[in-house]
Amino acid sequence: MTSIPLQVRPERVGQRREGVRLLLPRVHQCTFCSYSTTNAGHLKRHLYKHTGEKPYRCPYCNYSCTHDSNLKAHIRVHTGEKPYTCDQCPYRATQKGTLLAHLIKHKQPSS
Repeated sequence: MTSIPLQVRPERVGQRREGVRLLLPRVHQCTFCSYSTTNAGHLKRHLYKHTGEKPYRCPYCNYSCTHDSNLKAHIRVHTGEKPYTCDQCPYRATQKGTLLAHLIKHKQPSS
């Protein structure tokens, strides 16, 4: 099925045309700076930069952060979990970026 681009004039937003309501994505604007997004969750996360709020707290220590993914990675410091494994040697890492940096060593020629 071929997609036909739909051009919507601002004055028609919310009106019906042939049984289809014309909608544009809602833009969420930061009240502190010029940042804007169509995703409300992204704006909420962005606002942490201005407010300094760090809602994700480690249950093992006083570490806190603005992203749940950062907290997951931090908790591995306490649990010792190393979910990222090298397929060429026994090396294991707590974070994907650390494993990727390790993999570069396998691609370098031996001295």
